[in-house]
Amino acid sequence: MKKVLFLLFSALIVCSGCDIHKTEVIKPGVDIYTEYITVSKAAWEQSKTPKGEAGCYLFTTFSCKKIDRNVMDNGAVMVYMANNKEGDNPLPYVFPVQDGRYKIMQNIRYNVSKGYITFIIEWDDADIYDIDYDIEFKVCVFAPEE
Repeated sequence: MKKVLFLLFSALIVCSGCDIHKTEVIKPGVDIYTEYITVSKAAWEQSKTPKGEAGCYLFTTFSCKKIDRNVMDNGAVMVYMANNKEGDNPLPYVFPVQDGRYKIMQNIRYNVSKGYITFIIEWDDADIYDIDYDIEFKVCVFAPEE
């Protein structure tokens, strides 16, 4: 009995300093749009920066009408390198590749602008290597309702 009274008394003391405010915030929903984009090995272009200098990379740009001003200001775009066997890898995705003599790090990343998404591949030695396979990307656009 003493334990029960002690617990009730303790709860009374702990809660007496609390002030409970219940605020209801109504937030709009979010529309989620997912698109799969396959980039063929022939679609990559080289940046204007010469090989061996910082800023040397491969890129390709695609139109994506779902990336509008509302998404740019209030939403989000997430991109994954789709890999059905091992699961999707969120970008930026950095992993080692063999250049013929030793391993170097390859970075796949993306950039968004209103109406467009650009995929970028770069290597840690600022060189350019052949992409001899198609890459599938999963683009997820989160657009808040207006």
